[in-house]
Amino acid sequence: FLTGKANFLLSQSALEHIPHDLTMFQAISRVVEQRTEPFIQVHLVPSSPCLWLYHFHGIRQYNPRTLSKITGLFDRYSTSVLYGLGGRRCNRVHWRYITRPIVYQKTGDLRDSRTDEYADSVLRAVIADMEEPQGNPAFYALVIHSHLRSGIFP
Repeated sequence: FLTGKANFLLSQSALEHIPHDLTMFQAISRVVEQRTEPFIQVHLVPSSPCLWLYHFHGIRQYNPRTLSKITGLFDRYSTSVLYGLGGRRCNRVHWRYITRPIVYQKTGDLRDSRTDEYADSVLRAVIADMEEPQGNPAFYALVIHSHLRSGIFP
């Protein structure tokens, strides 16, 4: 699946549904290692601190330790950076508009009926979470840059 001149791989909320994610990354690593051109991967995965928001959605959630098993496969020829996305306030917005109404109140996803209110709440939560260090990200963004010629990280 990584044929031709493909140089970018993006996954959004997919890895937690793959039973043998490490096996998949071993296969990706073998292909990328044989290349000489730069290759970038971005994987967006739910964090373990937000398990209560997703109610066992998928097979697993991730933390820095479990993600290090993935990045370790690429260490010889790559640079990896892990970003925490969102935080306590973003998690509360998710709870208020998605988890509570769907799982507990059985009224449905409020993002559909309160679109503007939800968008405003998310924006305020993101700004507030960015103003202070967060220990409970909603998601992680794992970026792996292989065969770099110049750095993309600050």
